[in-house]
Amino acid sequence: MKKLLALLISIITAVLMLTGCNPTADILPGVDGEYKSGNGTFLVEKGDYVYFINGQESLTADNTLNTPVKSALVRVKTSDIGKLTDGDLANDSEVKVDTVVSKILMTGNYGTGVYFYGDSVYYATPSTNKDKTGAIQNQKTEFASLNLKTGKFGKAIATADDNTTSFKFVQVGENVYLTYTLSETVDGATENKFKVVNASNGEEVYTSSAYESVAFADDNSATVFFTTTAYSESLEQDESFNNLYSYKVGDADAKLVVTGAGRYALDRDYTATEFEGKEFVYNGNLISGAQGITISLIKNTGALVVFKVTTTDSNSAYQSNMYFGANIVDGGVNVASFKKLGDSNVHVDKALSTNSYYESLNAIYYIDSENYGLMKYNYENSNNAEFGTEIISSECKNYSISFVDKASGYMYLCNTAEGIYYRANYTANDVKVKQINGIAMQTSTAFYSPRVIGNYFIGSYANEPFYKYAYVVDMSKIDDETKLEGKDVTYYENYLETIVESDEETIKKVHGTLLGKMNETDSDLYEKYLEDNFA
Repeated sequence: MKKLLALLISIITAVLMLTGCNPTADILPGVDGEYKSGNGTFLVEKGDYVYFINGQESLTADNTLNTPVKSALVRVKTSDIGKLTDGDLANDSEVKVDTVVSKILMTGNYGTGVYFYGDSVYYATPSTNKDKTGAIQNQKTEFASLNLKTGKFGKAIATADDNTTSFKFVQVGENVYLTYTLSETVDGATENKFKVVNASNGEEVYTSSAYESVAFADDNSATVFFTTTAYSESLEQDESFNNLYSYKVGDADAKLVVTGAGRYALDRDYTATEFEGKEFVYNGNLISGAQGITISLIKNTGALVVFKVTTTDSNSAYQSNMYFGANIVDGGVNVASFKKLGDSNVHVDKALSTNSYYESLNAIYYIDSENYGLMKYNYENSNNAEFGTEIISSECKNYSISFVDKASGYMYLCNTAEGIYYRANYTANDVKVKQINGIAMQTSTAFYSPRVIGNYFIGSYANEPFYKYAYVVDMSKIDDETKLEGKDVTYYENYLETIVESDEETIKKVHGTLLGKMNETDSDLYEKYLEDNFA
């Protein structure tokens, strides 16, 4: 009996230890508010709050749960953002910052942030697992979730072998899926693939074949496009052409959209196969010619897809490069929906790049850094003297397009060399751009793109003593042309002139616009900076 009792006690103790070890987070009020904007960015507006990644931490820093402050997921009430914009530290103290997930919510890929679906937040974080030597494998990326209503963390969804993986969390019906890229070594060669995992149970749904190019949807919708190099069974080798596929996240298989096979290959291997009816025919012509074409994806906005085709014919007389696009309908496209957007030339190549903003197939905005600045391309006008373009603003030669708020008609541009952002009404011609910040901010190549909530521009100040945290810039008076009394400058012009002054009062005011909170190390560094420079 004593042995049985001891055994029962040990079992109960083990169960309690196991259940007690399940990590949890604080259950916060108001987490069930309606999602509004920003999924997949560093700042998401949901209900009465903005949830955001609290600055940029090193990916090799201590990522033990409940340790990180920098790069943790935190939130503040949206209505409190305005209390920070005057740099009044008294108001600052009234702003309550809640910690939602105390982990480093970053990877080396700044194109994708955090996602909210239903009651949960989904994120990527450096792995805390150890290898056989005991070294922490923080070069790997772990994907995980937190249920905001229960405070319970889900099991790890998947782990990628590097910290630069491209990924999306996508909701289809009631299910949320993780889609991410990976590299595998097959027969000594590296193959790039993407994998789809059910986020609720970690079960693999789909793994692509090796792709040449892939484009996840910018708007987090379910359609993925990718290209693969075809293989000839009769020649027992790879073909020179490739094929374009579409895949709907959650499905078991991808669908062939079009083959790049030319006449020779079609006659040789691909008659009466899955390729039949998928030949690249446009206006009655076989675009793939005799030898075939390669297809390179450029953009998948979720509403449209754009790609470039290049002939593989060795005879230079047959070589050509063309751009095509299609509107995505019901999650797919077909050959009949393709529109030719132009032939490759110095102008069209600039317009149809990954860095352009694709509002629609015939309204594509891009920067001509050599000649014209911000331009708009319309393939339907491709025979005009400007190759289908019109000049929107000649001031923007040295800028890049950062992000667009389509609802307001504002485009946000960045001088990446200086970390200065600008705003332009891109719907009007010859528009004047307005400078937003006076202190250098991190750009999308070093951190996530800024976000705009109402009149507030939120980005990360790059240099000391601000240490890569998120700060608020009030843009409410950016269009007010009224001159300040006794001065020949507007309120906003005066702000831009004075904000760059490195005196103690200005730095304290800027510090007062901190949206989140500093960790203890950076807070001490801030105080030391003031002492060293102004004591």
